[in-house]
Amino acid sequence: MAGRPFDPDALDPLALIDPVSDLIRAVSTEIVLPRHRNLAREEIRDKGVNDLVTIADEEAETRLTAELRALLPGSVVVGEEAAAADPGVMDRLRGPDPVWIIDPVDGTGNFSRGSDVFAVMVALAREGRTLAGWIHQPVGDLMLTAALGAGARINAAPLPALPVPEELSAMRGAVHTGYVPAGPREAISGRLGRFASNTQLYCAGLTYMGLVQGAFDHALFWRAKPWDHAAGALALAELGGRTAFESGQTYGPARAERNGLVSVRASARWPAVRAALFED
Repeated sequence: MAGRPFDPDALDPLALIDPVSDLIRAVSTEIVLPRHRNLAREEIRDKGVNDLVTIADEEAETRLTAELRALLPGSVVVGEEAAAADPGVMDRLRGPDPVWIIDPVDGTGNFSRGSDVFAVMVALAREGRTLAGWIHQPVGDLMLTAALGAGARINAAPLPALPVPEELSAMRGAVHTGYVPAGPREAISGRLGRFASNTQLYCAGLTYMGLVQGAFDHALFWRAKPWDHAAGALALAELGGRTAFESGQTYGPARAERNGLVSVRASARWPAVRAALFED
């Protein structure tokens, strides 16, 4: 059903930070958390290889879709579950209208097993550029927000740009190899000893949360789905970091068909981290 046309003069990403934060918290409280450690077997199903969906994902995306569109008349939505059902939804990322990008439960595998390592993520993009992003950690109620050109915050407190070690051997990584094909996975895994440590959270949102807070210095993600990265890549960039494909092309939500994303807290250190991960 067609809605009101988009009015470019009405788009103020910074003004949307608080109302969208409130909406995400409400969805986390009313839909996601009540299902945490409380899922029936029939409420979890496979939608692909190593890819689960739960009733919480579906119900959260349905509510977010309706209320985000109402917040910004003329906007469209790309949700993870809607795109799984109809890949044509992804074409909205390349259109002229502002697009909400939704990951209703990031880290669904963790969530379905009762782990606390999951997030709810939303981003707002237009014409291939991310304008604002939200990552909510429901357990602990941490909300990472970012707006283009306005910095990043956690629970409204501004985040500083933290230094990154000069030596690779002192850098702490979050290199995720689960989706990497066997050959490259073996090679990348063999190079992880070049760094101080490596942690795999199996949750992109909380990996980005760790990057901006200084728990990690770099990360590698093989899949570049927009709902996994749009919000976090913006927050990292606002703090002086960089997320780019292995080829060197800077990440954008409309480039979701590409694989192999490297994120580093300091953009100047990106080439060295990329080389350490991909070169002998």
